[in-house]
Amino acid sequence: MIKLGIKEQAQKSLSELLQIDEQYRVPIFQREYSWKKDDWIDLLDDIEKAKNSGKQHFFGFMMFMLGDDNKINVIEGQQRLATSILILCLIRDILYSLDNNLHSLIEKKYLIMDNMFKQNEPKKYKLSLAKLNIRIFENYILKLDYPSSKISKFRSERKLHKSNKLILQAYKFFNEHFKNKLKDLPLKEQIKYCSDFSETALKNLIVITTEVTDNKTAYNIFQTLNDRGLDLALADLLKVHLFEIAGDRIDEAKIKWDEITNSLGNINLNIFLRHYWVSKYAIVSQKHLMDEFEKNIIDIAQVFDFLDNLRNEAEMYETIYNLSTDYWDSNTVKLIEELFILSKNIVLPLLLGALPKLDKRLHKKFLRICISFIFRYLTIAERENKELESKFSKLSKDIRSGKVKTGRAIRDVFIKIHVDNETFISIFKNKDIKTAKVARYILQKIEHSYEPLQEKFSDKITLEHILPKTPNDEWKEYIRKEKIDKDDVVDKIGNMTLLLAPVNKKAQNSFYPKKRDLFYKKMSSLRINKDLANIKSWNESDILKRQSEFAKRAVDIWKI
Repeated sequence: MIKLGIKEQAQKSLSELLQIDEQYRVPIFQREYSWKKDDWIDLLDDIEKAKNSGKQHFFGFMMFMLGDDNKINVIEGQQRLATSILILCLIRDILYSLDNNLHSLIEKKYLIMDNMFKQNEPKKYKLSLAKLNIRIFENYILKLDYPSSKISKFRSERKLHKSNKLILQAYKFFNEHFKNKLKDLPLKEQIKYCSDFSETALKNLIVITTEVTDNKTAYNIFQTLNDRGLDLALADLLKVHLFEIAGDRIDEAKIKWDEITNSLGNINLNIFLRHYWVSKYAIVSQKHLMDEFEKNIIDIAQVFDFLDNLRNEAEMYETIYNLSTDYWDSNTVKLIEELFILSKNIVLPLLLGALPKLDKRLHKKFLRICISFIFRYLTIAERENKELESKFSKLSKDIRSGKVKTGRAIRDVFIKIHVDNETFISIFKNKDIKTAKVARYILQKIEHSYEPLQEKFSDKITLEHILPKTPNDEWKEYIRKEKIDKDDVVDKIGNMTLLLAPVNKKAQNSFYPKKRDLFYKKMSSLRINKDLANIKSWNESDILKRQSEFAKRAVDIWKI
């Protein structure tokens, strides 16, 4: 029988989790505290509902792994565990301020370790957060004090990390909740409310716990849960792997890791990791990426080579992703913006591999070829994404290695797989464009093909459906009379144009003759609107004819 690395699975209450005389530890590689107001409100609602109904409430999954020092590492569930303990600390503090001995019972049973034989040693708490949060959590949350006194002391903290700010804000948020609940109650009822609330949280919040024996098992479970819609991170497991191998150099590894995450800012680290691998090595699914890391990073030298390389790649990825004008010139930014309108995730691995390696004089030519190819292959022909990702991965590797380094070589790669002119025109003539920003982009490019020296479009230019999506009675009668299948033509690019926002607002559902004579002729200087001046009707034939004319221009606009 195959051993899965799962030592124990169980259904436990929060009370059962906290009554064991062991310390839960959030490892150094784990993410910091990140719950916010919406999460706190949801937790309060869950406890209140359980208190009112007397029924148990499923509190989610928690995963643990026994560390070498016999502390229990919290692999998944630290946000729930930390917030639950924070609430228990607050209730203890409130009861302490009410001079009720129940506060001592809560502390001894659920918050601190048994110190019976070490009376002179400081208290040891049942939850130890990771390095970033540990000082704030221990000094301000876990230690016993009056709530008002604690909150007053919060003000002494300056330049806190956002995660530590959230911890203090959580305490204040829950304190306000209890103040509102207790303010009109006599002392006895205040104590009863706190007692009932804590008892409900401890006994009625039920978690499914899993104890695992190794990191790979933890990751596989992460992926299974992730497939079910839970937000669990590959990056956390990669940190486990890297930091374990780093050994005595773990602090050095952590500094490098933090440099990588700081470079990326708000960019999703998990997506970047996959894009990096696809760009440099090969196509791999998110699910199997951890296997690749484990196979290829097996000693301390490889850990630090990987971290140094990843830091450089992260810096470049950020400049591309966020279109840094400190790094790219304005024309390059404009071309990358065009590419991102059409497809951002598919092209990012290719850009990551190509732009740092290609001669800067080739950047604009390379980007224009990419735009034309993506527009033909994905936007219009809607060919298979997976096949394209594989082609782009190979091209990225070839550019990195120097195998492909000239404009001609790049063009030859795209020519082999592009959508030919005849096929492109045929598909374009009947194409529906349902994404507004893509439709707006197409019409702008067509307009520029008439007026190449025209300045960049104003941000106030908006998309207008000539035959409206929500027709008024006059339009409905016309649609019935002309036997138009509205759903078949309303999203055709031939049925769309561009107008300034104020003009578009006035046009709205106006019937076609009024739109044509007032808004297209008199209130717009765009060539694509002037061409509407001589069209007397607006039926299916007119729409498809205009779209056919656009197709003939498009084949030259997006040529490779």
